[in-house]
Amino acid sequence: MESIHPLAPLAEIYLKALRQGNADAAAELIHQASGVMGIDALYLDVFQPVMYEVGRLWEYNEMSVADEHFCTAVTQTIMAQLYPRVFRTPRNGRRMIGACISGEQHEIGIRMVCDLFQLRGWDTCYLGAQMPVDSLLRMIEKRQPELVALSATLMNHVDEVEQTIRAIRSACGKQGLRIMVGGQPFNRQESLIQQVGADAHAPRADLAVSTLPLCKAA
Repeated sequence: MESIHPLAPLAEIYLKALRQGNADAAAELIHQASGVMGIDALYLDVFQPVMYEVGRLWEYNEMSVADEHFCTAVTQTIMAQLYPRVFRTPRNGRRMIGACISGEQHEIGIRMVCDLFQLRGWDTCYLGAQMPVDSLLRMIEKRQPELVALSATLMNHVDEVEQTIRAIRSACGKQGLRIMVGGQPFNRQESLIQQVGADAHAPRADLAVSTLPLCKAA
């Protein structure tokens, strides 16, 4: 099944290197591109669409689990190499926490979201995959963020998202704390956003940042 979202030339070359198992070529391509492109552009025009395509290929059995993991791991490594530029941005005093809910292993999407907020001056706290609710609550209490972004990629994780949001509302009770969700279940069925009790939904990493001004706390 062909993709309905054709990739830009740079993204096509990057994906080809990944599918050939050539991490060095993929890294060198991004290194060269980073000299003329901003970090935002690399994330939004290369990493994000390529990882969507990797997910699509896996979903339609056109890519093995091992290959999907390889593509993800290489991309995360390259993203980490760009971090000195990500964290160079002056801070604006605003704070957010990003995490995958308990049981969710696919973390690259929420990592991109956190990095894009960081690029815009936010003090971000990226907690990664499979975050236990109790640990998340302690971090919220410690960091006092104005935004918590939660990620889930599978439909059977929606109940866990709802339970996590309920726990946050109950334990924190912070006026003005906003909760944003992202992932395929919410992209495919928008009614789930209200069902889980979220304040907003971001179908893509770039839209997470632009959606926030329109997002009102519950």
